[in-house]
Amino acid sequence: MFDAIFNRLHRKPASLLRPLSASRTHLALLRAIHLFNPEVPGLSSSSVTMVRSVRERYTSVLSRLVFSEGGNAPTRLQDLLFTLPAFFSTLAQCNDHDNINFNIFESDKLTHRKPCT
Repeated sequence: MFDAIFNRLHRKPASLLRPLSASRTHLALLRAIHLFNPEVPGLSSSSVTMVRSVRERYTSVLSRLVFSEGGNAPTRLQDLLFTLPAFFSTLAQCNDHDNINFNIFESDKLTHRKPCT
């Protein structure tokens, strides 16, 4: 079971980013952009503002990185940002299909959630 989860969480995103010649830095920034989602339910309005601000900073850093690398930067940045939905739907699929809770503070441990009753 762990191998199937590992394949979905690591190999599939890598295969999406490989044609874009994305580095680990690009991957880290894309993960940060996804992590700081202001649309998470239950956030107060001040928290939404704070999370949105942090997300915009990571997006700005990704943009500056891509433009500093030269080439066709606007198209490359667009391509990287367009991978976000497909890239991170993988995690949602793992949570939905495998009923697994990923604790970001204990990433080396996988704990099974109890089914909803």
